[in-house]
Amino acid sequence: MVLERVDALVIGGGTSGLAASIVLAEGGQRVLVLEKRERLGGVGTFAEGLFAVESHIQKWMYVDYDRERAYRDFMAFSHGRANPDLVRNFVDNTAYTVKWLEGLGVEFEGVFNNVPGAPLVWHIVKGMGKSVIAKMEDRARAKGVVFRLGVTATRILPEKGAFKVEALDRSGERSTYEAGAVILATGGYANNSAWIKEYGYELGKDLIPVGHEEKMGDGIRMARELGAALEGMGVFQLIRVSPFVAPVPLECICFQPSLHVNQKGLRYVDESITFVFPFDGNAISRQPGRTVYVVFDERLAKLWEEEGVEVGLGRIIPPGTKVKVLDEVKRAMEEGVEGFYKGDSPKELARAMGVPEENFERTLEEYNSFCERRYDPRYGKDPKYLRPLQGRLWAIRCKLGFLGTLGGLKVSGELQVLDEKGEPIPGLFATGLDVGGLYGDTYDVSLAGTTFSFALTSGLLAGKSALGFLKALKSS
Repeated sequence: MVLERVDALVIGGGTSGLAASIVLAEGGQRVLVLEKRERLGGVGTFAEGLFAVESHIQKWMYVDYDRERAYRDFMAFSHGRANPDLVRNFVDNTAYTVKWLEGLGVEFEGVFNNVPGAPLVWHIVKGMGKSVIAKMEDRARAKGVVFRLGVTATRILPEKGAFKVEALDRSGERSTYEAGAVILATGGYANNSAWIKEYGYELGKDLIPVGHEEKMGDGIRMARELGAALEGMGVFQLIRVSPFVAPVPLECICFQPSLHVNQKGLRYVDESITFVFPFDGNAISRQPGRTVYVVFDERLAKLWEEEGVEVGLGRIIPPGTKVKVLDEVKRAMEEGVEGFYKGDSPKELARAMGVPEENFERTLEEYNSFCERRYDPRYGKDPKYLRPLQGRLWAIRCKLGFLGTLGGLKVSGELQVLDEKGEPIPGLFATGLDVGGLYGDTYDVSLAGTTFSFALTSGLLAGKSALGFLKALKSS
């Protein structure tokens, strides 16, 4: 039994789904959004800003970085693995996305970068992503978009010129919807432990999801059942996470370029790699248990307290933020938070961390010798970050986390879902983290804000493509 018939059905009420629904509703279509959670927005609420090139804001700032350079940088960074049509359409439409958001009432603080020396492409929004979601929800409701919250789409069945979508609410009641076009916006598979295990990780143990809930790959799975192809699966937006997994000042200490060791008590990298957090995540992914320790002394703690941290956390905690490190660490330890350690000697600290004492003692002795010589023959660390560690030592345990899955369905440049032969599945579109083909094997943080930007821009593009499909369908 068909419960409701609409022109377009959007599965997922996050950033991408909201953007697509607005385009379709403004195009005169009856739009229904199914969202499995009880609220809209998803991880987009936590975003700081979005990537864009050739925006009017950048032009006011005389930013010399255009679409052609951005396109080439995307393709080069992916080593040619990215979908060139998808990258081109995305990059070319990011400036429009900024203007479109301003039309909704979104305000911008300015344009920044997230890596020293990277291009100014990160358009920071006032009120973070939460304000963007609120503005989009207001516009969608004003245009007549209907939302069904707490309803999970479970299956898509092709019909002649339409789709039937089966769904289940939280009480277990089943429902069926019919639509001429379906847009998938379910946010990837960050909480699907079985899928993630296929790529060598134990979810929640050696790979920690940051901010994601109930992301089970619903859209990807349902499209696969219709014959859709996959692209880029197993690629994650890796980042180190502290014992509390929260954007608080103390978490910045985990990213500072002091001495970092693994569970064997051995140094494993040039620690200034933390300036580029996805590269740092890659390095941690190679370590035993995907667990590492940031080691510092009280002199370094005083430096970060008086002069500020050297590596920030986005615009929330910019470089130079002064952090009362020891006060915060002591408070965490008093509260019984795991992952914080201290020792009056290298051996005592190693014992507290649970790493081999002899290994750590040798590592620290060698590292201090490099610092005294101002030369790191092992990993080539910049001398300005070579500071010997002496006296009482402290350490914070860090694990490997991720901000989202970056692979999914293979799509055309217009966000049409493709089958194994590369042909579009008529009427089926995908957006955001349900899409593969934008990345190679690593997220490029030098083009900061790409995931939020792609969520928005792919939603707009998919909505436009679906609108064209529906108009052609009705005229045929």
